[in-house]
Amino acid sequence: MSGHKAKREARQLNRDGSIYIPGTQQPITERHHRVDELLKGYDPDLELMFIPPESRGPLDVKPWAVICRPRNGSAPYYVCYADDADERLLARVIMADNSRQNVLKEMEAMNLAKEAIKRAEEQAAMQEAHAMAAAVLRSPKDHYKIGGVDFGEFK
Repeated sequence: MSGHKAKREARQLNRDGSIYIPGTQQPITERHHRVDELLKGYDPDLELMFIPPESRGPLDVKPWAVICRPRNGSAPYYVCYADDADERLLARVIMADNSRQNVLKEMEAMNLAKEAIKRAEEQAAMQEAHAMAAAVLRSPKDHYKIGGVDFGEFK
């Protein structure tokens, strides 16, 4: 271990407690800083970035972006844009990460779940129909009315 401790840089804060970033008009709050740290913890190549209004195009309305700066020297690229840097942004990044999640497996699981529900509903409907038919056949009545349909003698 080296003989000197790493010195932490003091952050310059605005009056409202947000972090001062020169050249930005949007205050970077501790929450934004926390989101950036969580992104870096999830993947060290990811970075949260505020896009100042003068740097946005006429159709660019979302001020926050997640950028991937690959360590292998590839060109950085935008991962996604967001209205605010919060838990929804983190969830979006995690759900969209195909390297850690297999989208095909998720789709297969969703399809299997839908098929299982459909089969269970069909089986329940079939059991109900069998129970109703058995009740009609065992009934000593001449007419048996179910759901407005009269199951009587056929003439």
